[in-house]
Amino acid sequence: MLGGAGESRPARAGALARAGAAAGASIAPGLGAAARALAGALLEIPELDNCPEPDKPSERALDNCLAQVDNERHKFWDDHGLNQVLNEVEALGISEAQLRRAEALLARGLQGKAKRHARCGLLGVALDCTNTECKLKLYRPYRCRNRYCPICGPKDFEKLAARYAGLREVAERLVPGWEHDPHYKSRPTVIAKLDVTVRNLGRMPTNEEVRLFNKLVRRLLRRAERELKLPKGSWGAAWCDEFGGKNSNLHAHGVYAGPFLPQAKLSAWWYELCAGTVFHGSYIVSIKRARSFQQALNHALKYPSKYVSRSDPERLAELELAFNGVRRLHTLGAFYRFKTGKEVSGNGPVCPRCGAAMREDGGWHRVWREKKRAWRMAWFPNWKPLAELRDDGERLSIEEYRHDRWLRRRHRWVRAP
Repeated sequence: MLGGAGESRPARAGALARAGAAAGASIAPGLGAAARALAGALLEIPELDNCPEPDKPSERALDNCLAQVDNERHKFWDDHGLNQVLNEVEALGISEAQLRRAEALLARGLQGKAKRHARCGLLGVALDCTNTECKLKLYRPYRCRNRYCPICGPKDFEKLAARYAGLREVAERLVPGWEHDPHYKSRPTVIAKLDVTVRNLGRMPTNEEVRLFNKLVRRLLRRAERELKLPKGSWGAAWCDEFGGKNSNLHAHGVYAGPFLPQAKLSAWWYELCAGTVFHGSYIVSIKRARSFQQALNHALKYPSKYVSRSDPERLAELELAFNGVRRLHTLGAFYRFKTGKEVSGNGPVCPRCGAAMREDGGWHRVWREKKRAWRMAWFPNWKPLAELRDDGERLSIEEYRHDRWLRRRHRWVRAP
């Protein structure tokens, strides 16, 4: 809840500022006009701790206004049938920033992503090592896995980069000896950084327009293969879509390995492919030699996650909506259908201390799969509040435990337990 009669005046003043920011700025599409106007007017009231004597009428008015803003928030969630979720996460101690991000997603119709983000980091499931000599007890926190979650986004892109690091073997086969050749700038086959841009629409593109953009990039590379008579399997490309920090300029950063592609022809073909579409008039394509494949891959993957921690809830929700249902990384040519490295043990987490499998608290249940029109067995973890898991005394987060072991080994503080 935003505030109550039992709180101190400075605490209520801080809650007032948060309520005003939430209602007036970040979740404006969701809350009603009355709540936004109310929060905007409240922000002009001087903080109560600056008054020499308590002003009882102002304090009562503040409590009433905070209650109205809080009622508007609950009404907004109730309109989407999720008031129970709001009560649950408030009881778990959700932060105002996380709640605002969830409400921004909910206001854009991303109900599933909003529910997951509201619970992100507030729940966990117990993990017990199956090794009778180890008996390590940990827990796995619940993660929303949203692409633009400040916590999950960067971690997922790190995993994505690790999975596709194996493309280096394919690139070395296509362009042998590239990284150790001092005359790499004059070679007819290259490993390069590829950038493709479309004109700014003046608004955020829809996910259908993002899919069209990726289809046009594929046509561009296929046309280059056809026009330049490149042999099948002699080249590979991978790219990732992104926007600028505070704009709606859709573009792609990628990595290319294979015969040299002339930039002027790529730009001319890109202009022809975009003609007659919503991206009519686009012509900018850039291709530059990279010193190594890893440098080019980092160029393709680092940008989508670099703005996550610096963007406001509205911006993050817009990005989630634009890329909803769209693949993060696209591959073509020799990179297509590359068998990426999977995490160890597909049946569950692995003990970070002894390497044995960890038993997860949960159970199998029958669920109806609408797409397949059949019943299937699915595993459901037994999610519990983190406070309950931590009160167990011995349990730590598996993420924290892995990071702690990494720090201990790197800095050689003590022998890792």
